[in-house]
Amino acid sequence: MNSLYLSHHPAASRAFALAVFRDLRARGIDARLAVDADEAAALALARSAAVLVCIVTPAAAPHLTKGGQQANEILQALEDGQPVLGLFAYGAAPGDTALRAAPEAVRAALQATPVITPPLTDEDALEAGLDYLHGQLTVLFENSAEHDSPPAANEAGSAQRLLRMAAPNHNSLLAEAWYNRALTASNTAVRLDALNHVLELNPGLAEASFQRGTLRLRAGDANGARDDFDAAAASLDSARLWLLRGQARRQTGDLAGAAEDFGRVIEHDAEQTTAWIGRGLCRRSLADLAGALSDFDAALRLGPASASLHINRGLTHKALAQGHPSNEARPYLEAARADYDAALVLEPGSAVALNNRGVVRLQLGDVPGAISDLDAALARDPAYESARRNRTAAEAALRSAAAAEDRAAAETRVSLALGLAASGLFDNALEALAEALELDPNSAAAYHARARLRAAQGDTEAALEDFTRTLELEPDSALAFADRGELYLATSQLDKAARDFSRAIRAAPDNAHYQFRRGLVRSEAGDHARAIEDFSGAIERGGPLGAAYYYRGIAHAALGEFDAAIADYNAALAFDPDMAEAYLNRGLARAAHSGSASRRAAIEDLKLYLVQSSGDDRAEVERILRKLESKR
Repeated sequence: MNSLYLSHHPAASRAFALAVFRDLRARGIDARLAVDADEAAALALARSAAVLVCIVTPAAAPHLTKGGQQANEILQALEDGQPVLGLFAYGAAPGDTALRAAPEAVRAALQATPVITPPLTDEDALEAGLDYLHGQLTVLFENSAEHDSPPAANEAGSAQRLLRMAAPNHNSLLAEAWYNRALTASNTAVRLDALNHVLELNPGLAEASFQRGTLRLRAGDANGARDDFDAAAASLDSARLWLLRGQARRQTGDLAGAAEDFGRVIEHDAEQTTAWIGRGLCRRSLADLAGALSDFDAALRLGPASASLHINRGLTHKALAQGHPSNEARPYLEAARADYDAALVLEPGSAVALNNRGVVRLQLGDVPGAISDLDAALARDPAYESARRNRTAAEAALRSAAAAEDRAAAETRVSLALGLAASGLFDNALEALAEALELDPNSAAAYHARARLRAAQGDTEAALEDFTRTLELEPDSALAFADRGELYLATSQLDKAARDFSRAIRAAPDNAHYQFRRGLVRSEAGDHARAIEDFSGAIERGGPLGAAYYYRGIAHAALGEFDAAIADYNAALAFDPDMAEAYLNRGLARAAHSGSASRRAAIEDLKLYLVQSSGDDRAEVERILRKLESKR
């Protein structure tokens, strides 16, 4: 019995091949069919038959031009002298454009003995087509010489297994017809509609799910595409599937899943630049910056380089800079700028590259360069909002840099003014401060220094104006409050002086000097009890100890607390044995006590005072001394 082998495309004509196989077997013809993926076994089975019947469909025809399994089976038959019959189905024909790129020998064999089946619109048409095929085969067998073919291994078992498979029904054949239409239609909407029909008729056809997922992804339906790729993945294992599903997952926010799919592509084919880029994008979004940088580096090594690839690596370098201290960030920023430079070589005028390089230049301190890049980006794309915001920030940085230069120059003049004032050149110092305020009208240091100079010159009103402006600019300046308090004290505005020293103490609670000066104000105002509290606070904070003890003694004496006063005078003299006023006031406190011992001690203190002092009060002190001595 003559035998034939049915060569078919696994996705475009499997159901049709199985239907033909069963019909031919029922008619007594030894039909052979390979449905497994082992190409070597299929070639051996094809060689075992007397005739090779190549099933050509619109979707299968392009694969004959690419050296696929069907093309290899035809070439083997031609080498072996095996007759070849072309069986055209689902509207395919020998003159189709898709066959023109096939090898000449393949094309000639298919066109020499073509069998064209009518469109399979219903089961009657299928039956008619099979009858026609049977007639053509009968003629072919009758006209061909007897052909002793080598037996195929396990052919009987294979045929039995195929016959036990469910017979293709009209729906499965119709699904295959729609599939062929989907792969040959030029209109995307028509292709998508055809694939919808395929999957309604045969939901498990993985190739159709893959093709529909591809179309959906191109149309922006990433969710639908991901569902289709998930369905296809149940049967297919291809790098192309993982690559496209990775893209769909990334677009739907499943970054970890997308990175995993891109990784599978890389494991399958490490030369896939697109997969390295895709995984790099996912890793950067997942904050795996080192991994992202490694992936982008790999993509650039493989090539081809592109502006977008350099931009994405630049963004990764920029993100790495943000994770480092400023003193360690510069190398990453320089690397980012180099990437944007490379992007602009590949795509001159790229608004995205210009915008990002402008940002990096701004971070590197090249403000004019940043403005130049951002202006160029906006010239290329006036609606580029990110570039516009960054341009505003760069302009602010430029103004800030200019202001910083003016502030630095103003600080230099303030320092000069302080030096001139220390040399007694007050007028020159005031001129320097005026220049400082022209450069920086908000220089608190310049106002403060001028306030002190004006106070020293007796220009109280102008000094107070400058102190007020100083405190507007630096409302927490303890020194400015204290200095204005001194001016109020010098002009006998004791309430205002006490208020300013209180503010200075709130701003600097541990400052002993401010506590001491408020004690003097309170003592001058006759509030001796609170003055004692301030002097005690100054002593607790470490000084000025001699003066603090002395003035606390004065306050105690004013309250008639002479023993406490004498103790403070003793402490003051322990710190400063030459403090004449302490001898005087201790003598007066001792004189207030009755008893000859106190009187003798008072006389001794007053004499020590007269030895050390040449003050205007000598005559009064001598009078008191004579009075005390007369009581001996």
